[in-house]
Amino acid sequence: MRALLPLTLLLLCSCKPDGVSSDEGADPSQCEDQTDNDADGFVDCADQGCIGVSVCIEGDVADDCTDGVDNDLDGWVDCDDQDCWGVGSCDDGPPEGDADADMDSDTDTDADSDTDADADAYVLINEFLASNWAVNADEHGEYDDWFELYNPFPGDYPLDGFTVTNNLDDPEACPLEDGLVVPGEGWLLLWADSNPDQGDTHVCFNLGRSGGELGIFDDGGDEMDAVQWDEQSTDVSAARMPDGGTSWEYDDSPTPEAENR
Repeated sequence: MRALLPLTLLLLCSCKPDGVSSDEGADPSQCEDQTDNDADGFVDCADQGCIGVSVCIEGDVADDCTDGVDNDLDGWVDCDDQDCWGVGSCDDGPPEGDADADMDSDTDTDADSDTDADADAYVLINEFLASNWAVNADEHGEYDDWFELYNPFPGDYPLDGFTVTNNLDDPEACPLEDGLVVPGEGWLLLWADSNPDQGDTHVCFNLGRSGGELGIFDDGGDEMDAVQWDEQSTDVSAARMPDGGTSWEYDDSPTPEAENR
């Protein structure tokens, strides 16, 4: 059973390092009007608010996959875009060549020198539990506070150089260990137990049951995502519904490293 989260949890930044808004796609027509309706620096399909809106899905219309246009502005064109795999002429997945040979940092590994990380990719704080009495134990059998990161994109997202913090005025409080990766369209669980010596997934602070804040910053020091909250209930998490969404709800059946539902 879930209840809507009251106005005690504030989403400070929900996706990209320079901030995005969830308001652009409130009216689907805003996702194709070439206007930055919410004045957040992102236009149409580049704004997270338009994710999932039909016009911003490359393969929902077959012609999208043969028109030579990056319809959803994600850096992938036609059969290079995973949305088109299995659609029409893209039945066999990505082609040998790259239709958008422009060094746009897409996730292919072909001859145009693109890297394996999408420059527009990001990770989110997707769920957290600030008072864990009996939900799930870490590898040492301890019921620690935890938070979950989510990667909505197909490619793995490395966290080398990233930091996390429970004090947004001190973004470099807790550097993450190199080698941590949020898998594509998957989750990474980090234990907030103030005991990083216990392993790479253990960070140097706890979460506050009576209230607190949490942020993740990229390797350039830019805020990728952050949340604040007031008092939390034991064994009840706060979670984005659905995964990666803009709405937060309380969940008395937390789902660490699994789909929020």
